[in-house]
Amino acid sequence: MTAAAKRTVMLLALVGLSACVHVDPNADLSRAQVLIDRATGFDGEIDLEGFEPATLQELDHLLADGLSLAETLRLGLTNNPTLQAEFLSIGVARSDWVQSGLWSNPSLDLLVAFPAVGDSSQVEAALTHNILDIWRIPVRKRIARQRLDETVYRIARITGEQVALLKKAYFEVLATGQLLDQVKQNHALLQRAHRAISTREDLGAAAALDVNLARNHLLRAELEVRTALFALDTARRRLARLLSLPLSLNDFTLSEKLEDSIPTDLFSMESLVAVALESRPDLKARAIAVDAAAEILTRERGKRIDEASAGIHMERTETGSEIESL
Repeated sequence: MTAAAKRTVMLLALVGLSACVHVDPNADLSRAQVLIDRATGFDGEIDLEGFEPATLQELDHLLADGLSLAETLRLGLTNNPTLQAEFLSIGVARSDWVQSGLWSNPSLDLLVAFPAVGDSSQVEAALTHNILDIWRIPVRKRIARQRLDETVYRIARITGEQVALLKKAYFEVLATGQLLDQVKQNHALLQRAHRAISTREDLGAAAALDVNLARNHLLRAELEVRTALFALDTARRRLARLLSLPLSLNDFTLSEKLEDSIPTDLFSMESLVAVALESRPDLKARAIAVDAAAEILTRERGKRIDEASAGIHMERTETGSEIESL
């Protein structure tokens, strides 16, 4: 084998090896887990890496004794298909980052020239590669890295928002359930009052106007009971949808109660704004997206020359084969 042929084989081997790269997203998954723990306050209690949806048997066992708030949050995160799909996008972004550091595929051109009269055919082959990749790879890697970081922060934000929605839905079910109990008690009192006034009317101690007024209050109480029942059913369905529960398991109970006292040690507006600016993952994701857009603009401005190729040219004629560099 000639020296030129050896160089050709080595070049093909390098190109082939550059495509065989292992992608390991574990570091990014761990980083996302840290951000999720910070956003949700679970501190490693929920492992979102490789989780699977809960089976019907697991759901039956979990719902048997009523759902606590912690169980609701855990189930709402680990049994959420949308969140699972978002979590898989970290691996896709890592693959894009690895791919951005590789050379683009080379071009192979073949030319076969058939003889007009009597001569032998001529075969030419050229293996070329865009050498501008040498300067474009660093920019591509920075853009892909920023998109990877943006994906990690975005998923942390989505998880935090999911926790907030689950907490809101959980306490809405508790509040509407407590409201239903109160309006039922009022309805029972008004029923007794209506019966008492009706009895007094039969004895001549009350007028028909008094009975009608009592009946009016009773009808209003019945309307409040039906409204509270509808509100409770709506709140339960909203929580069941966030938990991804099947319709057969919508008749669940909650094990916690609403506190009678309202906390007074609330944060000030200034402290809330400071915390949001420092720790909100979506703000960091948007800042990274702006940096990535600036890098893309820099890359596009540098494309005054779209391609400059170099490679190896092989020609086969009557006298033999020739290999030369382009």
